[in-house]
Amino acid sequence: MPKLCRSPAEGLPRFSWSEVRSHRTAGDHWIVLRDKVYDVSTLRHPGGDVIYTHAGEDATDVFGTIHPASAFAMLDHSLIGRVASGRSRRDALIEADFRAMRAQLTREGVFRASAPYYLLQLATTVALWCVSAWLLAFEGVAAFLCSAVLLALFWQQSGWLAHDVMHHQVFANRRVGEVAGMFVGNLFQGYSAAWWKDKHNTHHAVTNVARGARGARDSGDPDIDTVPLLAWSVGLARGAARDASAVGRLLMR
Repeated sequence: MPKLCRSPAEGLPRFSWSEVRSHRTAGDHWIVLRDKVYDVSTLRHPGGDVIYTHAGEDATDVFGTIHPASAFAMLDHSLIGRVASGRSRRDALIEADFRAMRAQLTREGVFRASAPYYLLQLATTVALWCVSAWLLAFEGVAAFLCSAVLLALFWQQSGWLAHDVMHHQVFANRRVGEVAGMFVGNLFQGYSAAWWKDKHNTHHAVTNVARGARGARDSGDPDIDTVPLLAWSVGLARGAARDASAVGRLLMR
């Protein structure tokens, strides 16, 4: 795990977990990273509002999995203290198991990308588009249908290829990954890679957490925000019904 703060934490005030959790309202956000408390209320986070999904919470693991090591130095000036002990033994054991698993996977090289594999994926994806376009030169329903199927497969493959690239699991250099993601996402797939990245980062930050479950600024996991067509819990349905239109409430009923 990267060092989260270069500044000495000794001598800083200690805050209880109840006090940390009280700072999760609009304009007042604290997060905890490796037992250090950071006030990120005025931080201009490059990743947008996703940082607020863990306001008042321990963000150590989710922060470490999403950010490069260079990101942690940006928080040096936001360090305000340390958190006192008091977390449940259950939470501590779960975190220890997760960190041990991640360390083992890192040692085994599971997170190392294979350049030949992704070159093959890019080549086959482009080939789908080429064959789809070539089939349009032929008359007939069969050729058009085959072209449509291959074009659909091209878009589907482009979506997952963009997914891997924008997760920064293909290129070590993140700037190269951003450019490649915009190329595959915006050009191949036809959607905004920046929009997708913001949405998907939030999904990974609060996976399967329903809207409004973590605080006033939190909108929950956007990938499960499928109301009014589908609600994943009674609480989510009731919360959505309060803000829904008449048509939305009818659909949820």
